[in-house]
Amino acid sequence: MCARPRQRDHRRARAARDGVGPRGAAQPADLGGFQSGLIRATGARKPSYDEFRFPLAARRSGSVVLLWGLVRPATGPTRVQVLVRDRGSAHAVVAATRPTDAAGTWTARLRYRAGRTFRVRWTGPSGATYAGPPVRSYG
Repeated sequence: MCARPRQRDHRRARAARDGVGPRGAAQPADLGGFQSGLIRATGARKPSYDEFRFPLAARRSGSVVLLWGLVRPATGPTRVQVLVRDRGSAHAVVAATRPTDAAGTWTARLRYRAGRTFRVRWTGPSGATYAGPPVRSYG
């Protein structure tokens, strides 16, 4: 963990974008075929971009699924909607609305059902709505 917030944020930004070298210097277009960030050197978002924005863990414990999530764009306490989609269903439905703390983390306990997936939806201050990828429970 970096003790200096500005350094930590700079490191995260460098790790998120491919094609950016030390001190923000652009690297050549030929990166040797390996790009590890969340955004390609071309500026296109990788599939993992939304997962990074809305990480979600769903752990089964008997007949209950324990959910933990984080809303990274949030700058203070807010609310998230937890959507569930059962196997064979065409659409996900809102199962719960949960408050987050100042850091954007939240928890929930929902009933387990085989084949059910969970995802998070959040509406930002600007009114734009964002949704994370679907996640299955483990355990």
